[in-house]
Amino acid sequence: MSSRPSAEEAGRYLETYKAYEQKPADLLMEKLEQDFVSRVTECLTTVKSVNKTDSQTLLTTFGSLEQLIAASREDLALCPGLGPQKARRLFDVLHEPFLKVP
Repeated sequence: MSSRPSAEEAGRYLETYKAYEQKPADLLMEKLEQDFVSRVTECLTTVKSVNKTDSQTLLTTFGSLEQLIAASREDLALCPGLGPQKARRLFDVLHEPFLKVP
């Protein structure tokens, strides 16, 4: 099996690039949801093994992002579907200090 594209596939890529050549960049960018729940879910699911269902459970259980961040590891682990390992990962991410930009 070769990882190189065939001439036909390479031609399709070139056609696609050519079609988008004069298009605005925002046309190519991923569309972000604007509602609060979607944005929080997008953030929470970047944590390894936290999925959309977990995110919904967390928001329903704690009621707000502020309360979610204030929750202990033990409180997080009590949420259905989370467990101690996922709760530890989420807690660690939520309490990691922000990086200073030089």
